[in-house]
Amino acid sequence: MSGKERHNSIKKYLEAKEFVEYCISNNVHASLDMLEAYEKAGLLIPFYRLVFPDEYIRALCEYDCKIIYTELDIPFDGSKWQEIDELSTAINLYSVELTSQFYSALKNGHPLDYAYQNQNLFLQKPNRENFKPWEKYIIIAGTLDGYPVKEEKAKHYYTPWQIFVLDELNFMHTIEENYATKLKKGWGIFKKELRPSKLGSFCEYFQTISNFRMMKSLICQDITYGLKSSILEGELYKQLRRRTVEQAINEYGKHSYSEWIKFVRKLVELYMAYNAREKIKLANELKRFLTNTINMLTGATKKPFEEISSAYDGKFKRFGDPGQEEGVVIYPGKLERIYPDEFKETKENAKRIFDFQIKQLNETLPNNLKIKNEIVDALVNNIIGNGHHLLLTHLNEIEELWLNHGPRWKSSIWAHLRSFAVSIESIAQEWYGQNTLGNVLEYAFKKEYSYLRDSIGERITDAKTSSEYRGNFAKILEHKKKYICGICGYHLVSAHLTRNYFSHKIKYEPDMLGSIFIEVYKDLVFTLISLFVKKISDDKCL
Repeated sequence: MSGKERHNSIKKYLEAKEFVEYCISNNVHASLDMLEAYEKAGLLIPFYRLVFPDEYIRALCEYDCKIIYTELDIPFDGSKWQEIDELSTAINLYSVELTSQFYSALKNGHPLDYAYQNQNLFLQKPNRENFKPWEKYIIIAGTLDGYPVKEEKAKHYYTPWQIFVLDELNFMHTIEENYATKLKKGWGIFKKELRPSKLGSFCEYFQTISNFRMMKSLICQDITYGLKSSILEGELYKQLRRRTVEQAINEYGKHSYSEWIKFVRKLVELYMAYNAREKIKLANELKRFLTNTINMLTGATKKPFEEISSAYDGKFKRFGDPGQEEGVVIYPGKLERIYPDEFKETKENAKRIFDFQIKQLNETLPNNLKIKNEIVDALVNNIIGNGHHLLLTHLNEIEELWLNHGPRWKSSIWAHLRSFAVSIESIAQEWYGQNTLGNVLEYAFKKEYSYLRDSIGERITDAKTSSEYRGNFAKILEHKKKYICGICGYHLVSAHLTRNYFSHKIKYEPDMLGSIFIEVYKDLVFTLISLFVKKISDDKCL
């Protein structure tokens, strides 16, 4: 894979040449001449056309020639054409962090959309009536070594989802002929006429999802800029979730729920058609739009995927066979099959792990404080319900890597253990409304935890180096041997130490944990269980 077939969601619009490359990479036949011909026929029209003044193009040409001959690094002065120059700059820089154009895009959307809303005189919304041959947009901009220099004064912008329109038009208007047998196949065998794309009525939905994808990418860049770690945690993770949901709500409100379900049905219909025609790359691109649509719906409506899938099936669910409604073919159960419950096995494994760990923890508790096994389902459901699916994924990966050592398993298990600790802190913050794991533990167990921690040693939960960490951990284990453990036990202090150490340590150190790994891991799981048990107990007392 070259990478060109996968569209970068931050680029809501592509210049014609980029669009052609994108189409070809996904096995959709395209060329500039073809795009022009389809525009002339009114079948596929650029979303925007940016037409530069002749004087601006000539000034740019003169500037380029001057740079060639003088090699002076002088910026182009576009002040005479401020409106067009600012728009060109915005298009080039809106995806670059820390630029004013980037923050403008976060606030106002894509520069082309914003310019059109503000009636930029140089930006056109092409239609069938105002078509003119693309060669008319080529001018003599100057001379170089005595030869005329031709430049294009227009940029034709397409939006990536128009690849699906182009594929449909190609499919409808192509007749294949076997020149040996004279047999033909294609939609136009019996009646050669131009047919518009059936996707035209879904333009607004595609545009909305394209905007959601772009804004999601911009928001993510804004939040993660400058981070040394690839792990997004704590307040930054919450901020990403909150801003993404806000964007989802904003985009979702542009259409009704039933209209969105119809759009989902259309996307599934296209997905099925592409796979049937073995257009696998195109099917994968379509699935990205489908995935973002479903993510937007779940984020904005809080409806679970299962409910959206049921709405997709509609009245056809009880029949099992494909049906048609409002001109769209519906395949009952297909949405569930496109997105199988890959998390089902993860949930079952997590329940098994928690069940085993609770039995281990119960061995340290008196009979009147033993934890009931029924809490396992409640814990897993709470984790999933709060959107912390990755916590369970990290839990499973740690167990799998420990049992089945693969290449580089030590560095992998370190990364998952660190992320597991971060995930525990994150969900605990939501349970108790506190900022750090230390604050959570003090809030949940009050003076009992503070006394326990301080009795083990001063600054026992602080460690910036591996030697400090192992030393403090050894002290905590000594405490375990001396005192009866409980739900507010040594494991809380151990988890607190581990989380603090991980906040300083991103890179893996060979054999850093060594023989104490199992104890570290177990203490983290015990802490998660203890905090959940305490939360349930406190909630019942309210």
